[in-house]
Amino acid sequence: MPPRPRKGRIHIRKSAVDQNGAPTMAEVGDIEFQLFETDGVTTIGAPVHTNSAGRATLPAVRVGSSVILRETPAPRFEPAPDQTITIDKAAVIVSVTNKLLPTVPPYGPV
Repeated sequence: MPPRPRKGRIHIRKSAVDQNGAPTMAEVGDIEFQLFETDGVTTIGAPVHTNSAGRATLPAVRVGSSVILRETPAPRFEPAPDQTITIDKAAVIVSVTNKLLPTVPPYGPV
């Protein structure tokens, strides 16, 4: 059996839905995420931003630890709730889906 990894990373997979819950091609790039200790106050590493495909990789943390993933509210989406995640392997994939605000076009203000 291979040795257990000592550190793991969270990989964000960001997507958006419209007010009816249907997938939308809204811009999901440049959305900020930050890791926190379970106290919700102490940050872990620097914030990261999603690329244009809605992907981001957060700083490595010790396998076996729990962290809070927090998204900085994006102006065109309803806020996403914090997620508590236990790092149990080298790569933890986390899907984050936001609902587009009803008054905002998918690609920002016109």
